[in-house]
Amino acid sequence: MGLDVPFESLFSKEHKVTSPRQALSIVESAIRRRSMVTMILESSRSFNTLILEADERSLVLDELVPRDITKAHDLNGALCIFRHEGMFAGFVIESAARKPDETLSCDFPRDLHLLQRRMYYRVEVSSTDLSNVYLVRKGAAPCQGVCLDLSAGGMRLALHKPPLVPLTSMEELEHIEFSIGDSLHCVSARVRSVIPADSKTPMRVGLSFEGLPLPVERDIALYVQRRDRELLRIRAN
Repeated sequence: MGLDVPFESLFSKEHKVTSPRQALSIVESAIRRRSMVTMILESSRSFNTLILEADERSLVLDELVPRDITKAHDLNGALCIFRHEGMFAGFVIESAARKPDETLSCDFPRDLHLLQRRMYYRVEVSSTDLSNVYLVRKGAAPCQGVCLDLSAGGMRLALHKPPLVPLTSMEELEHIEFSIGDSLHCVSARVRSVIPADSKTPMRVGLSFEGLPLPVERDIALYVQRRDRELLRIRAN
């Protein structure tokens, strides 16, 4: 099952890892750090796994979670993403085979890419994907905004009704609440920028997440990847 968007359109060609030795080093680093690998199918179903072994020819992946893929060939063409030194690395599964112990073997990636130079990839969100964002403040009434763009590092909001007590840059919030689909998240955040409203646009507020729990970071990262693919399709049409 392959992606309906060319792999190279998801990963900048200038960030393709051209050295086989460097590619193997990146994968070996993921093994040492036990970095979680997220595997995304064309249907947007996702699974978690670990890379257990690697050499120049092949990879061995741990048993998938959740366990509802019965045929290894169902995974051929799946996109695998993991963290590497503050950014994401990714590759496409080729020639997957299930082993008797339920682990998976596959060819070593023909192409390994680093998603971008910046630490977190940011996408414009769809108004139907995220709920309104509630900002719970310390010593001031809460306020509400609409998410404009999102990354695993933070978000940018539009506040159509400015708070009575103005938000200030570097203000530490008690927490913020928002939903992605059916998942409700409550995380710590800090105000990074405040752009006052004018005659054409509402107030814009930039937030950075503080101490984001790994499951929340993973949920956001999955949304960012899914949304990025949607935007690519829209631009292609």
